[in-house]
Amino acid sequence: MELFLFFTLVFLVVDIRGMLFGKIGYECIDQKVCTDEHSECRFGRCYCKSGYDYSYKEAHIACVILPKLGQQCEIEHDSRHQSCADPHAVCSEGLCKCKDSYIERNNRCVVDVKTLHENCISNHQCITPFSHCNDENKCVCRAKFSEINGECYPTKYNCLEGEPILQNSQPINCSIVGRQHLHCPEQSYCVPFDEHEGQWSCQQVTVFHGICCPVPKREIILKPSCLVGKPYSIPDTCPTSSHIRHKDRFISWQDRPCCPRACPYGYGKFGNKCYQINLLPGDLCELDGQCACGFCTTNLEGEKACQCQPGFTELYGKCHDERCFHGDPAIDSDTGAIVQCDSENEWKCPEDYSCISEFGLCCPKIPIYT
Repeated sequence: MELFLFFTLVFLVVDIRGMLFGKIGYECIDQKVCTDEHSECRFGRCYCKSGYDYSYKEAHIACVILPKLGQQCEIEHDSRHQSCADPHAVCSEGLCKCKDSYIERNNRCVVDVKTLHENCISNHQCITPFSHCNDENKCVCRAKFSEINGECYPTKYNCLEGEPILQNSQPINCSIVGRQHLHCPEQSYCVPFDEHEGQWSCQQVTVFHGICCPVPKREIILKPSCLVGKPYSIPDTCPTSSHIRHKDRFISWQDRPCCPRACPYGYGKFGNKCYQINLLPGDLCELDGQCACGFCTTNLEGEKACQCQPGFTELYGKCHDERCFHGDPAIDSDTGAIVQCDSENEWKCPEDYSCISEFGLCCPKIPIYT
């Protein structure tokens, strides 16, 4: 009886997998065929074609064309659906318009950014580091920061023990790159107040910026605190749009306080300014660090825009390097070489591997959970 139930379950799982092949979000049929209208095979999975958006219809996902800015629309009452193609637009008076705190630029809705003392309606508009939108709808420095020459500086640095390590009467700036603490003298370590997330698909590591603090003595009971600024007022809550869990190697994960971000979510601190990050190829930029897997360079129109870095290829609007998204590529057991494939020869891939024809690699199949 148990054996019968086991085989019944196996056949059921196989049958469900077979039904999902070719559907949006699942593996393509024969590595290149997708059955849903307006979908296509990318990296062995089915996605909506460029220009189409995802729409839920009962238990199924469909590819639809949503109205652009200025086009006619209908208010969508299902929270899973968008009324307009731009994620920061709403359907108002029958037309797609940018949400409050956003403005239209190059046919897209972007944050209507503000500096100190300018009018605002939301924290994410204030891009002077360590500023926020106060109750009077003005961008001002956060609590425990003071304004000096149009910038917000912490009134105090809070090391777990002792005072920050100084050089020329100023705290020593440092960085954490991977596991390395850079620029701190002996018996001190780098305590971050800011971070700039690397892109996992670029094989980059997270970089944290902070100051050098003394290594605390083991016998002292440590009281977790924010390096700069004031912890978020509601316990066990940390709004990601304006705050972040403070990272300190001497503070356990469960005790990490919720501290103010230097910049709004989606922005990174470079010098004393906040810049939008994770920009895609073709997006206008000012600094290399704004570009996801790329660098900022002057384009043919004379504008500075993001371009993929060497070793990466622009595919489907993003920069990709030639490696598997899940696991390692198949290796020929006889030669030790990486097995090559293409859309016409996916049969070359071993069982439980599928051909990512864009890279010519046999990659492990990503599990389908049902």
